[in-house]
Amino acid sequence: MRWLGHDDNPSRALFGEGETMRPLIFLCGLFVATAAAGQAAPGFSFHAGSETLWYDPANGTGLATVSLQIQEVVTNPGYPNALTGWSMALAHDGAFLTVDSFELGAHINALNGGTGPDFVGIMGLSNGFTIGVVYSFLLTSSCIYDVPREVVALTYRTNPLELLGDLDGEQVQLQWQAGLGSPPVANVVVLAGVGGVPGLVNGFVHLLPLTAGEVFIRGDSNNSGGISAIADGIWTLNYLFAGGTLACFDAADTNDDGSLNLIDAIDIFNWGFAAGPNPPPPFTACGIDPTADGFDCANSACP
Repeated sequence: MRWLGHDDNPSRALFGEGETMRPLIFLCGLFVATAAAGQAAPGFSFHAGSETLWYDPANGTGLATVSLQIQEVVTNPGYPNALTGWSMALAHDGAFLTVDSFELGAHINALNGGTGPDFVGIMGLSNGFTIGVVYSFLLTSSCIYDVPREVVALTYRTNPLELLGDLDGEQVQLQWQAGLGSPPVANVVVLAGVGGVPGLVNGFVHLLPLTAGEVFIRGDSNNSGGISAIADGIWTLNYLFAGGTLACFDAADTNDDGSLNLIDAIDIFNWGFAAGPNPPPPFTACGIDPTADGFDCANSACP
């Protein structure tokens, strides 16, 4: 077990070379918020996202990030209720995927004066991922989920030997599964010490080979090889309104609607600064545009 101080960042790579487990604990300050006392937990749901992961069949490597969200239904008694913690157990086929890294949702990192939750425990398994979070040991911090809110962004990497030379692709189910880990972890939400089992919505990762077409990263308007909300958004605005240039029009088409306009810049700002949704694939990693449009890439930072 590794103990981290106040200055450690809870958004980090999960595993190093040869590591299989790294539980994490964060001791933080307090953020004044009132939790709903004595409420039962039904009416919440866990949602696992579905993403496309583009891999290179020449070496079998690829990455994709999946959003894990919590939402409360409006018919729940006492809505909106405030959660004080939760635990998740999400299984995948370990033959094709490994959990590479995680990032807590922005609203969770902002708790306790920006130091994050009082406890985060994480374990990576050969066939899944478990996490437990307590916002405040004293139950003075809580969060409401009246809309879907991302609590974890989970990045998967491929197991290269399974996909080396595979030109057909695969689909890997992401399935909420109680009992993963030792001791087993349950899928639970907690309201001021009262726990319950949420509804569970599974997801999947669609593995597709990079075999044809131009390769780029959605949102990488300045062609830097990565995503920076402010830099890429400003680059798009500069192109639209100040005579700037674009090396890859596909990348600047943030919402993949086949046109370039102010919405594309706003969408990348919304993703970066307001917990907005991820742009359509290929995002966070190089890939091919899954939709047909008139855009192309004269030059791309992707290999």
